[in-house]
Amino acid sequence: LRDIGEQLSNKRPFGGSDFMGVEKLEGVDAYRFEFVNDKIHEYILYALVNKGSQKLLCTVLTRAPGLLWTNGNRYQTLGKIVGSFALA
Repeated sequence: LRDIGEQLSNKRPFGGSDFMGVEKLEGVDAYRFEFVNDKIHEYILYALVNKGSQKLLCTVLTRAPGLLWTNGNRYQTLGKIVGSFALA
C-alpha cells in the first residue's frame, strides 16, 4: 500500500504531494490515504463496496488549505467525515 500511496502522491494537484501514510478502515475493504503539499492537505478514501455480486470502487476526497489544516482541529473533522461512510 505504501508503494501505491507514493505513486498516487505524484498525481495530486499543484505538482504532486508528499505521501503521509495510509490507514485501513476496520471491517471493510477501505483505505484512507493522506497527502500534503504547500497548498493543500488531503484525506482520500478508496473503498470496494459490494453491490449485488459486483464490487464497486468508491472514492471520497476531503481537502483543506494547508494553513487551515490544524485550525479548529479541521483534520479531526475531516477524518470523522471520511470515517463516517457506512460501507457495509
